[in-house]
Amino acid sequence: MKAVGLGVNEGAAVMQMMAEYDIDCALLAGRYTLLEQNTLDDLLPECEKRSVSIILGGAFNSGILARGLDAKAHGDLKFNYGDAPKDIVERVGELEGVCHEHYVALSTAAIQFPYAHKVVATVLMGARTPDEVRQNAASFETPIPPALWDALRGDGLIRADAPVPA
Repeated sequence: MKAVGLGVNEGAAVMQMMAEYDIDCALLAGRYTLLEQNTLDDLLPECEKRSVSIILGGAFNSGILARGLDAKAHGDLKFNYGDAPKDIVERVGELEGVCHEHYVALSTAAIQFPYAHKVVATVLMGARTPDEVRQNAASFETPIPPALWDALRGDGLIRADAPVPA
């Protein structure tokens, strides 16, 4: 099987490409994560309409959703390739708190969340060590209670219209 696609950092580039060409898939770095869901407004519905699959890279938003605020101890609070701004750090703390209340690792929620959208075909995770690869793989198998997603929606931490894992 063959497919035509592209890899980009912004959803707008995929939208522009779809206006010009019939593509099959797009590798999108982030832009549909626990921290970013604006692609629900335009890109993801258009992909659904055109049967374009999304390969989502950057589900951890440059690492902040992988390690949460623990990364602060290492001076490594990164978001979208740079230092995480204060509002993002605060939001990650809120996400982490809700996850903790439901006994779910933030990284597990970050890995499973994008898969709930029907156009997301694959979620790519970076890993620095074999242990991180094992942790990421285990996160796919970890059950997440529906109450977590309800709490994240109720607290306004994810959009009300965002599909969540069943």
